[in-house]
This record gives sequence, C-alpha cells and structure tokens, in this order.
Amino acid sequence: MIKLSDIAREAGCSVAVVSRVLNPGDGLPPRIAKATRTRVRETARRLGYRPNRNAEFLKRGQLPEIGVFAERHSNNLVLELVRGTSAAAEREGFYISFRYSIDGESFHDFLEMALHRRLCGIITYPHYELQPRTMPLLLRFQAEGGAVVVLDVGNYGRIQPVFPCVAIDDLEGGRLVARLLMERGARRFLYAGPSRLRQEGFCEELAANHCDIPLAVKTDDALDALHRDALTGVFCGNDRIAITLHNNMLAGGLCPGRDALLVGYDNLYGTEALAPPLTTVYQPFAEAGEKAVDMMISLLYAKQASNVVLSPSLVRRGTA
Repeated sequence: MIKLSDIAREAGCSVAVVSRVLNPGDGLPPRIAKATRTRVRETARRLGYRPNRNAEFLKRGQLPEIGVFAERHSNNLVLELVRGTSAAAEREGFYISFRYSIDGESFHDFLEMALHRRLCGIITYPHYELQPRTMPLLLRFQAEGGAVVVLDVGNYGRIQPVFPCVAIDDLEGGRLVARLLMERGARRFLYAGPSRLRQEGFCEELAANHCDIPLAVKTDDALDALHRDALTGVFCGNDRIAITLHNNMLAGGLCPGRDALLVGYDNLYGTEALAPPLTTVYQPFAEAGEKAVDMMISLLYAKQASNVVLSPSLVRRGTA
C-alpha cells in the first residue's frame, strides 16, 4: 500500500506538502506552488496511490460515494459514461453506484435513496426539468452538503443550467456534418432525426455558406426524398436512424457514399462493420464522465466549478 511518505520521497518534498496537495479537507486552496502540486499528483498517480476517503467523510456525516443516474439505453454511450466515471472515481478514492432508468418515479426514488444513505454527490441528466417535483429533493440534497453535477448533453446553450454542468456541444456536431457534406460536394440536404440542436447547427452552417435549407424528413420518407439529379447529403440525428436508411438504400439499389452521402451520430458499435461503413460523429462520453467526477470533487471541497463543454468529432468512413 502506497503511503504519503513514499510519495514525498519520490517527489522530493515533505509529507506535510503531499498531504496538503492530496487531501485538501478544509476546502482551502493549497498555498503550494503549482509546479509542486503537479509533481506531487503525477508522482501519486505513477505510484498507484489511492486516497482513503472513509475517515474524512465519516466526520462530514457522509459516505464517500457518488450516485450516478444514467439513462437506460443498450448502447456503448452508456458504457463509455460508466467507464469514465468509474475510472475517475477510483483514481480519487470514491465509491460509485449506478441507477439506470428514464422513468420519473425511478429518479425520485434515486434522490430519496441518496438523501437517506448520505451520498456525497450525484451525477445525473436534467430529469428535474420533466419532473418538477424532484427539484426540492435536489435542493435539499445540496443544502445538506451534497454535490450535484448535471450531464446536460441535449440542451446546453439553450437553457441556463441550474447546477454545474458537463455538456457535449450538439450544435457544433451539426456544424461538423454540414461542413463535411459540403466538402464532399453535396448540393441538396436532408435531415432525419429527433435532435433539435444537431439540426439547428446543421442548418445554421449550411445557411452561412448560402446552401439550400435542408428538408426535414421522417426516416421512412428519406429514401423517396433523395434527389436523383444532384448529390444529396443526408444527416441522421442518430446512428439508429442512419443504419435504417443505410439498409433501405441498399435494398433500393442505392449505394451510400456513392449515390447519396450519409452521416449518422453517436459512433455506435457496429457502424464500422456496415458495408460501406457509416460515417458518424463521436461523442466523448468517457471524458464527460471523468469531467463530471472531477467537477464534483471540486464542489465537495468548496472550490469553484465552471461548466464544461466538450466537442464532438467526425469519424470519417465510407458513406461520406
């Protein structure tokens, strides 16, 4: 088991300095040079040090446990979120538990559990917007010393987050797709999908480049809406819709990437195995999970926590 004295010896400083950097339990910023703090943290990470938060949080009347309320979807986005939050929590010596649901009653039960068990923090999607009766529970949790961090993927930039927020920029994701389709020579554009911000970013970028306004279509109508006299660029708001259209095009004698350009969103497992493989947009959910835990730890130690906005990125494959 790695001790503070081991880190102090390797980092070339005193045990008191190491303790001040790694265990800022009084909530005050350490009066230690930034270079020293960085060296201590890097040494601790290299040696595999895991802080023991139990005694510290026992004094606070809390458990060193973070509760995560994640949406129940059978895809790798949830897996990436779990991977990111778990890795960051383990690194910092916190336990973590998960609840998976999209049901308002389950969210209410989750909050009551967090209050009853005295968890130190909650990471959640903004379900309180759809379930207003849960807001008093969240505010009570916060008032009793708990930290709340929101994963606000879908709304960031259109609402003011009530709690500190980690977001993925869907507007920029739509813009990325528009630039790609224009670069690939598309002259007509379609959008199919439920995500308003992705569609807005897509439309704004096309309008800024004096392109035709994209036609919004339902998935089942997208195939018939493809232009035969000009290369059409199709942006699907998620990969599930894109996979459906990909299959419909092939069944109709059209090749995605040749007869029309096709882009999805999410980079789900299996999209690389389509023929041709699907061009899509990657969302950094693992990084979002890590950032959410880091933000929560800052809140627990009375430090400021600014909202974080992460950028998606294109995954260019055969369909565009």
